[in-house]
Amino acid sequence: MYKPPLADPEDQQISDGGIIEFTQNEVAEYICNMCYELAVMAKKANMPMLWYLLKLASAEANTNRRDADAMSH
Repeated sequence: MYKPPLADPEDQQISDGGIIEFTQNEVAEYICNMCYELAVMAKKANMPMLWYLLKLASAEANTNRRDADAMSH
């Protein structure tokens, strides 16, 4: 069975030894998209509280993405 590499938040490395390099904007965009997609799934599965929290997380990440993008210009 395939097991994806795990990220270690302490040293920013993937368990197979690869270095993780990313910008704040990239992370915020990824989290925004992922939370939005999970929110859609939660709504379809009739999980209103989870849907609400994921929508909040998506909005927060989107705000951080816009802020990071504005600061880079």
